[in-house]
Amino acid sequence: DLYMKIDDVISIGDISKAFLFGKEYGPDERPDVKYKPYPGAHTTCRLFLLRGCLYGQRTAPYVWWETLSEWMVEQGFTQSKNDPCVYHRAYDTKVSPDGLGEVNTGIENERVRLTEWGYVESKTQPDLYIRHAVTAATHVDDIITRGHRRSTIAFWASVKNKFDVKYWDIVDYDNPMVYCAKRVSKVKRAGKVWYTVDQTEDIADFLADNNVTSVRGQHAPMPNKHEISSDPTPVSEQEHKMYRSLVGSLTYFCETRHDIAYEVTRLAQGLAAPTKGHMLALKRVMAYLSTVPDMRLMVPRVIGDVWRIYSDSDHAGDTTVGTNRSHTGIVILLNGMPVTWKSNKQPVTAFSSASAEIYAMSECCKEARLISWIAEEMGRTVPWPLDVYVDNAAGVSYQHSTCALSKQRGVYDQRTDCVQELKDEKQINAVKIETARNLADLYTKCHVVTTRKKLQAEMELLALETASK
Repeated sequence: DLYMKIDDVISIGDISKAFLFGKEYGPDERPDVKYKPYPGAHTTCRLFLLRGCLYGQRTAPYVWWETLSEWMVEQGFTQSKNDPCVYHRAYDTKVSPDGLGEVNTGIENERVRLTEWGYVESKTQPDLYIRHAVTAATHVDDIITRGHRRSTIAFWASVKNKFDVKYWDIVDYDNPMVYCAKRVSKVKRAGKVWYTVDQTEDIADFLADNNVTSVRGQHAPMPNKHEISSDPTPVSEQEHKMYRSLVGSLTYFCETRHDIAYEVTRLAQGLAAPTKGHMLALKRVMAYLSTVPDMRLMVPRVIGDVWRIYSDSDHAGDTTVGTNRSHTGIVILLNGMPVTWKSNKQPVTAFSSASAEIYAMSECCKEARLISWIAEEMGRTVPWPLDVYVDNAAGVSYQHSTCALSKQRGVYDQRTDCVQELKDEKQINAVKIETARNLADLYTKCHVVTTRKKLQAEMELLALETASK
């Protein structure tokens, strides 16, 4: 892993009028479009044959994605099979006695000094120069990349030569950038380089719009699970509409605010028929965001990757809202930062805590494998088998098949693929951990301030330990 040994940067950019750059229709594919002038115009209605997609057409986003993907492949990138919006270009090598070589500078191939365009001279092989990898991810017309500074500049020059770039820049200490409404910043912390992701400004605007700015401080979003069922009085139609809108906004904030994921999931279960109790719980979550508005995802820039995967369940722990179904909690940390988390009600009723834990662990393993496969396609090294931390001894025993007469034999069909994949010790290794250190517990239960702070401190400690290596 040479990322730490080079001028490695993150860049973000946006393509203007992206859909208009989509592939043109074939001769037999061109649809008719009718132009209707404004009332009183001298021109009558006219018909045109479209050369390509326009904004508003259903096929426009897909055609643009196809166009961009084909161009990325032409530039030497490999498209991910597990996430088709992720592209990776592996490192390149050149042999040059004088340090000069042919490089695509974005417009054409030029003979340049290789060290100025992302190549690093090998310490073991003379005359060998290495260009380090570049990874790009796209969301419609927004692009984010990671790679050498010179390679990044060359990449965006190529993009600008092909498309119309609205803007692009490199994320730096004094230059945070926004990607898909998420602010990405570069900061210095204890002498180390860290990157952060947050929605602080959007959250502040949301709270101001709803007059939740000067409220009593709340350091736990839902410390009492019974509050949501404390008043069964139905809300008015106007309050119902407001409730749906507010919970929808909170769901959007859960893209970075994993600390409210469980609480928002509980609130969402009352969308069909919220009560006064739901409104009380909702106001408390909003007050918590007002008290802790600037919590953000943080990751140190380090050599290599450290994976931590946690799974947990709460067996029939939410009967106060009229359900016996258990709750699944999952969190996957990469270099100390949560990159995937889930907090969901299980679709079937579990007969025991072991059954609930096994189901949660199966869902966790599915998510862990997916993100690991994507990481491998991005050129990262994944430490197989993946350690999955759980606090249920029965779940660990089931994964390792240590009990031949397991009580789960009548619950799960041992022949199904999901069970076989869960028990594949070449990919998954269940590890027992005490409940007080199981970070997935944040996504399955309501916690008072003290327990929340302990779990959050444990999560921050993992990031600091990673940064110190």
